[in-house]
Amino acid sequence: MRILVTRPGSRAGQTEQRLRAMGHDVVRAPVLTIVPSGEPMPHGVFDAIILTSPGALLAFPEPPVHLPVLAVGDRTAEDARRAGFLHVMSAAGDRLDLADMARETLAPERRLLMAVGRERKEDLADLLRHAGHDPVIWVCYHADAVDALPPGAARALADGRIDCALHYSPRSAGVFMALAEQAGVREAVGAIAHVAISDDAAAVLRHAGVGRIVTARHPDEDGVMAALEELEAVR
Repeated sequence: MRILVTRPGSRAGQTEQRLRAMGHDVVRAPVLTIVPSGEPMPHGVFDAIILTSPGALLAFPEPPVHLPVLAVGDRTAEDARRAGFLHVMSAAGDRLDLADMARETLAPERRLLMAVGRERKEDLADLLRHAGHDPVIWVCYHADAVDALPPGAARALADGRIDCALHYSPRSAGVFMALAEQAGVREAVGAIAHVAISDDAAAVLRHAGVGRIVTARHPDEDGVMAALEELEAVR
């Protein structure tokens, strides 16, 4: 299949390599740009860092690599290790799994640096409080929408040369649909299959009128690839 990859930055390259190893062709169409917010890191002593996305790693001026990191999933954990953090744990799931891991692995009443983006699920801090901890929110990056679909991606959609698009967040799914409308390829987008990393991302696509959606059973890259294989098996 010829796959449209909408995720930004170096993660898109990793996804492309994996898809090509599976025998697919890839067209990149990043719809978001990750930008550090410039907000200084909160003062004080922290017992651990909470990471819900690798985008937060761009914001650390000097990563406190000695602090334990609790990452939402394996890919975020992998990026944290690559950034130099020495003690990294992966919840291998979503924010609920992350809060459960904080409850199970940390001593009670730990002060947690919650490094997050401007667009995020608002309930994570409450989940961590219910897990017995003191989260301090640091909005350290934001994801800006690009101005337009890359011309090559828009042409490939218009010409019917895309079989499937991969979506890695509700925000990116919504931005993609808006850019497709802007580029005049909304009908072409409706004719292809879509793989969503989560129910939330799938809901955005469904609300936009997309019909053929497969949702990953697990909200990570492995889940997306498994969903893509399911889609390919029924083509």
